[in-house]
Amino acid sequence: MNIPGSDVYLNGQWLPRGEAKVSAFDRGFIFGDGIYEVVPAYGRKPFLLDRHIKRMLENLAKVGIPGIHSEAEWTALVQELVDRQEFEDQKIYLQVTRGMAPRLHSFPEQPEPTVFMFADEMTILSDERAKEGFAGVTTTDFRWLRGDIKSISLMAAVLGSEEARKHGATELLFLRDGVVTEGASSNVLVCKDGAISSPVLDKRVLSGVTVSLADEIAKQAGMPITYRDISEAELRAADEVMITSSGKEVVAIVTLDGKPVGTGASGPIFAKLWAGYRAAAAAGNG
Repeated sequence: MNIPGSDVYLNGQWLPRGEAKVSAFDRGFIFGDGIYEVVPAYGRKPFLLDRHIKRMLENLAKVGIPGIHSEAEWTALVQELVDRQEFEDQKIYLQVTRGMAPRLHSFPEQPEPTVFMFADEMTILSDERAKEGFAGVTTTDFRWLRGDIKSISLMAAVLGSEEARKHGATELLFLRDGVVTEGASSNVLVCKDGAISSPVLDKRVLSGVTVSLADEIAKQAGMPITYRDISEAELRAADEVMITSSGKEVVAIVTLDGKPVGTGASGPIFAKLWAGYRAAAAAGNG
């Protein structure tokens, strides 16, 4: 199959996309047994790369997959991947699985992890489009209880994103036991009376790299983020709701389940976080 695009990295080799192949018995294919990261690059500079690599190594340790490369080696590989692409702004995908093994749920004694990386062009919203905001929908959180692990087993995210698409929304927000957890592929920020809150970063929620930057921007603006349980009622009564992720960056949710959030337009806190993110990305900070 001819798949257009620049070189990808697979187990020590640089290959055209259409030539990259793994075994059907790779545990990533059989079980979804692997960890991944998504890293933005602006002007060919990977953004917040050290945070992404640190999180990936922590996640590999959580599931017992050998790390394969050091932080320095990962950094060099990612930069080479970026340099091989045709586009300036990129979305970089890194995946490590437990590798090929007999189909047994228990770990192989001597795993040989599969390492795969590729990059796609990243589309950046204009300031005008970002300020218009986007729609969100909610549902009961039906996922497993280890949301802190960035697993390649993404069926819940797939189903959640498709549910959002069916309703003309950008993101689906999960509610568990009456509190907000996260989006299908994002972290959530809720603003009321000038205060910003985000769900507690426990095992229900992935510790987001982009939300960590949003936290720094908010602190600089004198409005630090408080991490706590946020009730469904608070979500629906918010002045502003935002989501953050490496692919979506910072997004204002201006309607939720068809009803306006606050005034139904992006607000002043979003404007500060968006401007701060764009400035950091332009400067290559991180």
